[in-house]
Amino acid sequence: MSVRRIVGFGLATLSVAVLALDLTNGFSASGLFGFATLGDLWARINGASLNLVQAIVQRYLLPALWDPMLVTVLLLPAWPVLGAIAALVLLRHNKGMREPKSADRPVTNSTTDPNSLS
Repeated sequence: MSVRRIVGFGLATLSVAVLALDLTNGFSASGLFGFATLGDLWARINGASLNLVQAIVQRYLLPALWDPMLVTVLLLPAWPVLGAIAALVLLRHNKGMREPKSADRPVTNSTTDPNSLS
């Protein structure tokens, strides 16, 4: 099993687990149903790294990159984003498996090929 397939199935499993967690939690305290966002998931797994990435992006890269762009990505629901990434990884893996490799093709040489005209 290749690393790409393991990563793809791992992301798909995580996506299904987050969806199951969202469905079992049901309605929030406000009475509205809400999905866990990527930012929530990242903060639950390792909140310190989220704060570190925010500080690095705002201080050393570009402050405007964090607020309108990365915050928007972090506010997306986690399970469809993880599922889409898993699908892309697995589809890319399958595409790579179907392409014939150049080493698998037979090599013909005019001196060894009896049907060649000399």
